Amino acid sequence: MSAITSELINAYQNTHYQVLYHLNRHTLQIDEPSEFLINLLNKHDATEAVYITACNPYSQSTSPIDNKKRLKQLKQDIDNRWIYFEGEGVDPSGEWTPESSLLVIGMPTDIATELATKY
Repeated sequence: MSAITSELINAYQNTHYQVLYHLNRHTLQIDEPSEFLINLLNKHDATEAVYITACNPYSQSTSPIDNKKRLKQLKQDIDNRWIYFEGEGVDPSGEWTPESSLLVIGMPTDIATELATKY
């Protein structure tokens, strides 16, 4: 893994982190308050959530088949431990292909870091 460039950090900051909840798409963005997320955390009596993907590890393009397998493995690691909702990380400029992702409610930061490193 190489150092994260300022361009990549900028891309992450501009990404629209979408969550599918009751057939509606909700968009989360870095450093922007989200009434949707606050309500979701309150509903599940949680104080933290993690938005995570197993696709394109370390921002290196991976085949759709490999991304699908990796996402399935991530779901298996999360199943029966936390509630999660499906979503996509979407580049509003269209330069990057949307990445299937999960919003995981109640996952502690240390475990999120482990899974982010794994995937």
